[in-house]
Amino acid sequence: MSENTLPATPAATAPITYLDRAMATLRSLGLAAPQDNNAPAIALVSQLSTLDQGRVVAIARVLQQSGHFNAVMRDEISSAKVSDRYTEIVRAFDSIRDDASTMIEQVRDGRIDMGERLQNLWMKVTRGDIPSRFEKIRRTFLEVSRDSAEQLQRESRVLEMYGDFRLSIKDAEVQAHELLKLQEQRLAEARETLKQAQQRVESAGPAADAADTGRLVMARDEALRSSQAEESRYQLAKDLAENLQVNYATSEAIMLRVHQSHEVKRRVNERSVVFFSTNETSFTALNLAFTTQMGLHESTQALNAMTEGTSKGLEAVANIGDEVLHEGLKAGYGATIGVDSVRRLVDAVVRFQETSLQEIDQLRSQATRDSAEIAEYVEQGKQRFAALLQAPPSPEPR
Repeated sequence: MSENTLPATPAATAPITYLDRAMATLRSLGLAAPQDNNAPAIALVSQLSTLDQGRVVAIARVLQQSGHFNAVMRDEISSAKVSDRYTEIVRAFDSIRDDASTMIEQVRDGRIDMGERLQNLWMKVTRGDIPSRFEKIRRTFLEVSRDSAEQLQRESRVLEMYGDFRLSIKDAEVQAHELLKLQEQRLAEARETLKQAQQRVESAGPAADAADTGRLVMARDEALRSSQAEESRYQLAKDLAENLQVNYATSEAIMLRVHQSHEVKRRVNERSVVFFSTNETSFTALNLAFTTQMGLHESTQALNAMTEGTSKGLEAVANIGDEVLHEGLKAGYGATIGVDSVRRLVDAVVRFQETSLQEIDQLRSQATRDSAEIAEYVEQGKQRFAALLQAPPSPEPR
């Protein structure tokens, strides 16, 4: 065996190990690969089977499953549950604030007319009362957190599966380069055979026997055909090795970005769960605050009505001329909490909400700018990466 000859490789090689691990993960996800997959590259790769049957089988098996693994990744991405349920939370908070302010305005005149009663009834039928909307906010947030956790778990398994498959591609690339070395040796031998056959034809001369010359020409033509076939197989082996190398390198950069996105998503989910777990008491207190403020306003108006009625009674007593008794009753039953105080409290609540909305708008704008800047940095990175890919390839090592 010459020093450039590589030992034959059995069919059960490293790519099979990685591929089997990836397919086992597929089966655990209920996404088993089809039994037969007619990949168009299989017929081409089989042309190299005379070099090393084991390596060709290993590479062909990886290529055979490549389409299915990529289809699984596309299906998993397209089936991910992406929604805008956060807008439901925003709308619920806005409606709570607006309806609470409306209900307080309704009772400022001391009574609720029929139109206002119908308005309140319609509010409860269409949006629910304030406590029920707080409960809906809680349920929506928990649903988003649960869906995100399920997505993260499934994404982790799919990414692990795809990572194993990509390693099988890398091992297939290694074996393709080994096949290329074998084919380089066979091509060199075919070229040398052709060269010698041509020299024998040229050395025959015009005086040589026609039959002998014909046999030499036939041998030369056979060597030429063999050399052309080896040249074709060499180009096939070269394309296979180089394209597997490019495929792995390119997908490596893309998968790094996918892993980064996955980790950020996981961190956001963890932060959301911790936030809700540690702030559910504050959320409940906020619900209670809105409810008790409505009750406070009603109690205040009831007390004001009692105070006003008592004051009028005191005025009637004053009319009988008992000044001392009149002053005593005023001291004991005079007005206490006024409407202006409650109005200032409500105005303070609304003013705070308006300020918070402005801050939210500013933060959203900042988030939009940050997103655009990130996109710009990513695009610059892609351009640099594309420039590297367009650089002249280095000579094939011999």
